Amino acid sequence: LIKYYVKNNLDRKITLSDLSLSLHCSTVTLTEHFKTEFGITIMEYVTKKRMELAEKLLLTTDEPLRVVASLSGFSDVEYFSRTFKKHYGTSPASWRKNKRMGS
Repeated sequence: LIKYYVKNNLDRKITLSDLSLSLHCSTVTLTEHFKTEFGITIMEYVTKKRMELAEKLLLTTDEPLRVVASLSGFSDVEYFSRTFKKHYGTSPASWRKNKRMGS
């Protein structure tokens, strides 16, 4: 259920409070069960899914970075760029250029 909620709300702000309310359980129970089951925190999972969506958008669209960031759930393009670089070792613009050139 958490994965379904995340998948359908990636473009929105996702908080543990919202998740726990929608799933009718405490945030502590929610986070403990998720970490035990999947080995990562809920917010790490959210970030992973947002990065996967950003990757897809960078490859398949010509949308500017601010639009890719927004569609991936980041309200701040600078934060999106820092997060992307942390995960992929390069900026979103460089990543897009290199992937499209076949590197």
